[in-house]
Amino acid sequence: MNVWTRSAQSRQPTASAPVDEPVPAATEEWANGADAHGHLLPAPAIAAPSAEPAGNTLPKPAPTAGIDTRWRRALDDDAALDADLADWRNPASTRLRIAILGPVDVQAAGPPPDERLRFHREIVVYLASRGRHGATGEQLDAALWPDTIVSPRSRRVAISRTRRWLAETPDGEPWLPPNNSIDRTYHLHDGYLLDWHLFRRLRTRAELAGPDGAADLRRALELVRGRPLAGADLTYSTRYRTPYAWLPDSAIQPHHLVSAIVDTVHQYVALCLDTGDLASARWAVDIAWQADQERAEDHPWLDAIRIAYRAGHRSEVRTLLDDLVQARDAEVPEDLTAATYREIITLMPEIVRVG
Repeated sequence: MNVWTRSAQSRQPTASAPVDEPVPAATEEWANGADAHGHLLPAPAIAAPSAEPAGNTLPKPAPTAGIDTRWRRALDDDAALDADLADWRNPASTRLRIAILGPVDVQAAGPPPDERLRFHREIVVYLASRGRHGATGEQLDAALWPDTIVSPRSRRVAISRTRRWLAETPDGEPWLPPNNSIDRTYHLHDGYLLDWHLFRRLRTRAELAGPDGAADLRRALELVRGRPLAGADLTYSTRYRTPYAWLPDSAIQPHHLVSAIVDTVHQYVALCLDTGDLASARWAVDIAWQADQERAEDHPWLDAIRIAYRAGHRSEVRTLLDDLVQARDAEVPEDLTAATYREIITLMPEIVRVG
């Protein structure tokens, strides 16, 4: 199997697993040449550069086969990535840091609000999801107070408290500037760090490096702390506002983040198996299952089976296969999706025949 083909293309819908949609091209300028999950686009899908070029899986590449050299230079040029990653890891950094690859967390230099911290975190995450497009007052109202008429004053108070919490950039500008621009939008100042962006940038750089990109894939996976945005949309009472009601239609819909994590794990496991690093491969599968806690994606199961098979642990292989069949509410391996069953047959035909 060519593991550098996006896994979503090989998945078949089942009653218990969501159907993956094609991953669109990334829209951020810094992500030109990659998809919205950080996977390199094939050359035919990359438009010729224009005044404002626009830019979008799984992988064992000829490292840059099919990648237009102009885009390779642009992607290779992410000179700030290592510095941004160092700032992300530095607890003393004053840069705004927003974490969504697990429970939502916001690290800012100012004093956090005395009340409704969860709500103010949501404002920050929403604006981060909007990027440079930002959001008008009306869009902010519709996202944060769905089906509710909210006064402009309530919005201004919420924004003011959030601005005070986020404090200022190293250049003395507010991380949440006033909406004084021509389009009257609220947006975060350039330079904030979002773990999802770092994840994508690391994955893109890893794919450009081919087999030498394993370290960057691992760095990307180390950003994962659990289920993306875990618990963010839980409502404590029907009397209260529905949090994160905007999430399903956003660029950070949790299922899409999980798919990207699972695909990246699959890439990393393949490279680890090539070098015989079974411990790192097992670690990666654990990361996939921290993100995909329902274990709805088949690839981590197959990766775990492949690792156990390589280690010679046939009883573990049998147990994993039985658990997968049970998790999919199937009776025999043949009831699994066609793509999954083909992989199992290819990997261990004797195990399936014995069963």
